[in-house]
Order: sequence, then structure tokens, then C-alpha cells
Amino acid sequence: MYWIEPITVSGQPALSYKNVIYSNRLPIDIAVDTVKRITERYPPPYTLFASGGIDSQACIYAWAKSGIPFKVVFVQYENEFNLHDFCGLPEIIEHYKLELEVLRFDVLTF
Repeated sequence: MYWIEPITVSGQPALSYKNVIYSNRLPIDIAVDTVKRITERYPPPYTLFASGGIDSQACIYAWAKSGIPFKVVFVQYENEFNLHDFCGLPEIIEHYKLELEVLRFDVLTF
């Protein structure tokens, strides 16, 4: 018995946090399905803005596991304000053999 009724769209289970709660699937598999649904609705190219934190790493992993090509962009603040975020990102980029673009942004003069 569900406390929250599962959500369906056209008779098919929809991707939602309510359906994830009751799913036996791994969260990464649900994330990969989400990537595929995004790419069904929106044309390439795909660019993922990533900070390098754990959420970004999970997104990069889901996109990489989907097999759909994408590039990663990191916005690096002048004065190295967010350099701590960038520390692990190059390793992930190298591991998955992805394209990384670093944009410089001066947050103080913005």
C-alpha cells in the first residue's frame, strides 16, 4: 500500500520523487533515464555546468553512463574564490575523457 499514489503519464510511471521512493531501481539508473528523456525533448549539443562538487559528479556520472555526448563547463571566479570546488573536477573529466571548458568570471566587479 502506498501512502502517496504513484504518478503516471499516459499510463506509464512518471519520473518523480514520489515514484523513486517506491522503486526497486538504483537512483543512478533513474538518473540515466532522466538524461535520456531530456535528450528526447531537447536537441544537442548538451552542456553541463558543473561546480565539481558531489552533485556535479553525480550528474556527470549519469550523463557519461547514458552514452550521450556532452561537454562540461566550469565557471572559475577570479581571485580563486571557488578553487576548492574545482579541485576534483579535472580527475573526473580525465576519467570519462570529456571536454572541459573553464570560463573566468570576476564576481567582484559583476
